[in-house]
Amino acid sequence: MNQEEFKFEYSPAHFRTIIEKIENDRVSNFLRINLHRFFRFILISRNNFKVINQEILLHQKNNFVLVSNHASHLDILCLFSSLPLDKINACYSVAAEDYFFSNDLVSYFSRILANTLPFSRDYAAYAGLKACGTLLDQGKNLILFPEGTRSKTGEIQTFKPGIGILMAGRKEPVIPAYISGTFEALPKGRIFPSGIPISVTIGDPLSFQSLESNEENWPVIARKVEAAVKACKN
Repeated sequence: MNQEEFKFEYSPAHFRTIIEKIENDRVSNFLRINLHRFFRFILISRNNFKVINQEILLHQKNNFVLVSNHASHLDILCLFSSLPLDKINACYSVAAEDYFFSNDLVSYFSRILANTLPFSRDYAAYAGLKACGTLLDQGKNLILFPEGTRSKTGEIQTFKPGIGILMAGRKEPVIPAYISGTFEALPKGRIFPSGIPISVTIGDPLSFQSLESNEENWPVIARKVEAAVKACKN
């Protein structure tokens, strides 16, 4: 890979803006929990939603980073529905700032629904990674889609090195998952989902604490996480 892919400009002001946008209060937490109760009921009744190896998440005592393939807007609901309810408000999802924070209404709904962390796809990407690291330091959990965008074919795309930049040398485990059925139920471009069965398969946690954070290890970590997600598919 070209080393230019790993170079980011960092704006402290942009980082502070990210942290300010993700502050929660009791009302937000209450709404989020009950929204997910509702969406879990819908997914189970309409899409026969199932979580395979859910005990890996249920028994996880420390905070973690949950990663998966990304083919649909349903994916984030499925991953949140895989978590114990008591972990919902302590779990943050990374979302494209230009899409999910395009206006106040979309921003508020995405924050209530998925505890979204605004992530820039341009020069300010490092501020997003720093915010992710700050949340992990605070004992929070993260949901990431290392492909960076939804797949147009349903096939897993190459994982970007950002997951390696974030996780190299960190103690928190990366938990891989594969989501099946969401591409068929709600692919990119479709507005209303169908009743196709959906499942999430959870894989064994990965640790990258022993790897130094450098340009050589970042893509190595990304490839290992990608392989683990593909293994969940199989």
